[in-house]
Amino acid sequence: MSTSVITVATHEEGLFNELINNKEGIKIKVLGFGNKWKGFKTKIKLVYDYVKDLPKNHIVIFLDGFDCLINGSLKDAVKFFKNSKKKVLFSKDVGLYGGFKKLVFPYCKKDIIICTGMYMGYAKYLKILLKEVLSHKCEDDQVVVNKLCKKFNFIDVDVNEDIFKVIHSTENFEDEIKKYKSIFYTKPGTIYSKRLIRAFIEYSQF
Repeated sequence: MSTSVITVATHEEGLFNELINNKEGIKIKVLGFGNKWKGFKTKIKLVYDYVKDLPKNHIVIFLDGFDCLINGSLKDAVKFFKNSKKKVLFSKDVGLYGGFKKLVFPYCKKDIIICTGMYMGYAKYLKILLKEVLSHKCEDDQVVVNKLCKKFNFIDVDVNEDIFKVIHSTENFEDEIKKYKSIFYTKPGTIYSKRLIRAFIEYSQF
């Protein structure tokens, strides 16, 4: 059973170089580099095209290209995932942005919102999920995946943050990581001017 760690990045920004040159020596497959970003579905389409021809039991780990760091071994992540008997596992979002987040993003389970910046799963199930996301009119993958959480019983959340950890603060990110035992970490994206404009356009649909 093989494993791929992938990301989507059209250019270098944020933590991209740190992710690609991670201290664990994990090879990251970059999708879409040099391409034009056309909205959140750009990411989903690229990942779907990558996984659709993979063997059904191939494990794919997705990490956001600009906001993620690795602080553990790939072997440990895969071992925990297999032992958990999960099919698709997403990171747990943090309670930021107050009422805006509650207004935009539906809950997946109880009071939990999925973060689509980090996830892993078997190709067989990711193909089903990503194809469904692409069929929705809504352009925001996080909104759609949280809605689909109730439709597909193979979607789970890393509630205990054994593999994935979303950190609240954008300051002292690497110091914050030392407090936890997760393997993959992400933080809210650093606000660059282009990113702020992009966010305004993409979230204006809500």
